[in-house]
Amino acid sequence: MDKASLIGSIIGFVCCALVCVMASGGNIMMFYSEKGFIMVFGGTISVIFMAMPMENIKAIPGYCKRFMFNGGLTPLETVKVMSALSDKARRDGILSLEGEVEIKIPAETQTGKLFRLRGKGVRSVRSRQTGDLHARVVVETPVNLTSRQRELLEEFEQTFEGEEAARHSPKSSTFFDGVRAFWDRMTG
Repeated sequence: MDKASLIGSIIGFVCCALVCVMASGGNIMMFYSEKGFIMVFGGTISVIFMAMPMENIKAIPGYCKRFMFNGGLTPLETVKVMSALSDKARRDGILSLEGEVEIKIPAETQTGKLFRLRGKGVRSVRSRQTGDLHARVVVETPVNLTSRQRELLEEFEQTFEGEEAARHSPKSSTFFDGVRAFWDRMTG
């Protein structure tokens, strides 16, 4: 057990004992009742067995051991893990709480498009149903281009000039451009 857990446990026990002594006027046995003890602890144990699968109950000692004796990650290790997970998500796709998730992003998807992955989110505490994971697309713009790459992009951009350009870039047109196009289609 690490020092912080030990110190916290001792302080908590001493404070509870002090409150019991102060509230009972020195007669601490006033708080003890065999029937109450059996009801509280027996009821708690029976509810645990009713609510949890047996494999989870068998894992409780391991959880307690890790909680009491695991020092945990240092802040530097935590940052490294978070960085590795974000790099993996950026390269390979979406990570969810249950593991990796594959998603097919359609061609021509714009930045900001929100995808809803049913049943891949956080599990509800009360209903045990799994929620939905929402993934927002962010298109990365290339940087540090060579002169040849920049030349190819400029050549590609020139193909979007004229009346057809708005068809390929829906976000570049304004609301009034859309109204004007609608009106022209209706009257023309």
